[in-house]
Amino acid sequence: MQVQTSRQDYRPTSYDTSSPFKIRYNSIAARSRGTIRLTESGQVGPNAGDVVSTDEVPQRKISFLDLPTDIFLRLLEWLEMPDILNLRRACKWLKTFARLHATWVFLATYHVIGKNLPWPAWALPLLEVPSATLEHLTLRALRMRRLWDCGSQKTERKLSRFIQRPRESITWICLIRSRWLLIQQNGATLELWDLEDVEYKRPNLIIDSFEGIVDGSVVRSNGEFAVTTMISTRYEDTSLAKTAVALLTSSFVASLDLARSDPQQAFAIQLKRHVVAVATAWSVDLYWRETILTALQSAGGGVAPIQPFQRLTYFPGYPRKTPIEAAIPSAHFLANNPGFASLPSGEDTILLCSQGNISGQILHVAQLTEITPRGPPTYRMLPPDVLFRSDPYTMLFYDLGQSGRRSVFVVDDRRGLSLCGVSVPLDLSGQARGPAKMDYIGRWCITDSSSKDLVYHVAFEEATGTCAVAMGSGRVWIEDLTASEIITQNTSRDLDISAETVTPRADIAWPGTHPLPWPAVIREPEHHLSLVEASSGDWSADVETYYPSKNRTDCFGGATWFVNQALNIPGPATSLFFNVPTTRWPISSDVEIIGTGDRLLAVQRSYDDDSYAVVLFDQGVRLDDVVKRLREGHTGFDLPGNEVPFDSRPLERYITWRRRIEPLSVPRLW
Repeated sequence: MQVQTSRQDYRPTSYDTSSPFKIRYNSIAARSRGTIRLTESGQVGPNAGDVVSTDEVPQRKISFLDLPTDIFLRLLEWLEMPDILNLRRACKWLKTFARLHATWVFLATYHVIGKNLPWPAWALPLLEVPSATLEHLTLRALRMRRLWDCGSQKTERKLSRFIQRPRESITWICLIRSRWLLIQQNGATLELWDLEDVEYKRPNLIIDSFEGIVDGSVVRSNGEFAVTTMISTRYEDTSLAKTAVALLTSSFVASLDLARSDPQQAFAIQLKRHVVAVATAWSVDLYWRETILTALQSAGGGVAPIQPFQRLTYFPGYPRKTPIEAAIPSAHFLANNPGFASLPSGEDTILLCSQGNISGQILHVAQLTEITPRGPPTYRMLPPDVLFRSDPYTMLFYDLGQSGRRSVFVVDDRRGLSLCGVSVPLDLSGQARGPAKMDYIGRWCITDSSSKDLVYHVAFEEATGTCAVAMGSGRVWIEDLTASEIITQNTSRDLDISAETVTPRADIAWPGTHPLPWPAVIREPEHHLSLVEASSGDWSADVETYYPSKNRTDCFGGATWFVNQALNIPGPATSLFFNVPTTRWPISSDVEIIGTGDRLLAVQRSYDDDSYAVVLFDQGVRLDDVVKRLREGHTGFDLPGNEVPFDSRPLERYITWRRRIEPLSVPRLW
């Protein structure tokens, strides 16, 4: 057979292209991908003993399948995924090739990771992941890109599958490898469910010897079948005011007491190679790993307070009228490489997402600028970017993906409770626009407007589109957000009808509820208020008369709940002094004084724009000093103290609960 020299660009470079040659048809030459040796002319080609110059010998045609595997892999770059799957129908060899582990490692690298699409962290490195799992994840990642990132279609449908657990029992959920769902009931029992079993009859694993409400978890994969889940629980004693970080080494376990100047807890902690990053309300505090280990060893297993080597503010270079504008109410860290254009990435880059307000998410990036040989590095905070806005909706719950590229959130409007999805473009284009209806990619109806059910928890995996929503009725809705059709669930068990007609407790962690109506007494003014009276209103310290159960430490909507949830300040709290509620109130705001520990808080509510302003007074400020200023017609904010950031999402969840038990009114907090 004569090898054509006009198609040299498609021929392996190891073959001789200087002159035509013949291949004798025998057992050696018929071997696929035979040994390549030098010919007599010194050129590289087939076995020299098999090359002749006569035309009489029978010749064997070189098949397309004789190409090296790496050439086939390069050809896959030009094929779409449906074409690659159709190769299995061509012949047995291509069917085997399309299932090879090396094939799907290449496809996952080229089509997903190489194009900055979200990929689950547990599926790395690729060489340790089975080929069937790589195929499954690659196909789902490309389907998510088509449906979410490209916006080829919008989904509008109702959730259809659920796991039924006892009413008011679910305290935490977590998705593991997009297939398993871990559920905690009543702050104790852990259950592991297989989501591929759509009947959901019974859990695959039950752990009864677990105590404490889970408030955080980290999942680590150790090979194909081994998964380690590290879980942290909430302490019953909430009087601790400082943040503790547990560092585990090969020889000891110790606690690190992070030095802080205010009683607010840290939002999140991230361990880098040499740096421990702690997100607080005012800054990202960076601690040098070597300093931490040295301090822990010198403390002998006790508490070792140290100072951060650098503090990074969230809004560098932005002029602020007040210090509170530089603070954030909540935050969490993202993966190292979300793939956003014009933003630095890498192992040492710190990415943080904060809640700018109740309808948006903001991205903060700390870039490594200088590395010293024996000391801590130097970072700088870049100007923030808006990831997405949910206007005009208010997010009750949300779950942002590990890379910040996709998110789901729960809204409550006239249509009922719904789960919305949004995709963030790589160039962050159009995200900083003003208030407008968000261009969501899908909306999944959880309940209609007549339902009394409440959302407890949301879990979402952005790489695969698997989502779980836990409800107060005990239902855990399971949804594949990439499915184009509803996956029906065959079940013969009796459904809990009360789930749609009876309002559950809003939060199991706060089992107490205050009586209704609340406030219990609304005073009618005896006369027309003067200007001085109108500016200050009537005052009272009789909490039980106007707001019964407000000072119970387990009361949902009470003083302790407000300080812990909305202000992120731990410990019990007590309402001490407040404006008396009245039917004819000519003032546009009211003020309440709350005691927490040895400090006082002043909370001002503005009825004009539904905003809150909170001041934490210095330790030397007494209640008598605040009361005197209030009775003089002042707000008390001119006393020594610092403003505290306010998280509006707990308040919105409280209002949602009140709407279901008081449908004729939309009450304010307290």
